Amino acid sequence: AKQLASGTLLVAAVVALIAALAVVGGLQGQLKQAASQSAAENYVRKGSFSLKVKNDHFLYEKTERKKVA
Repeated sequence: AKQLASGTLLVAAVVALIAALAVVGGLQGQLKQAASQSAAENYVRKGSFSLKVKNDHFLYEKTERKKVA
């Protein structure tokens, strides 16, 4: 079996690193950034939300008390 010289392995590692960075850079460029907003006005379409019930009904309520030392 023939062993590769350490210089050859170093060059191969550098080439692989450059190829990996190029692929990651290309994929990262395809990502679309969402602009942050402080309100949800632009996410709701007019007439798509109708609130008919204005109270909540709680079916279960459980309260636990533990003494803190």
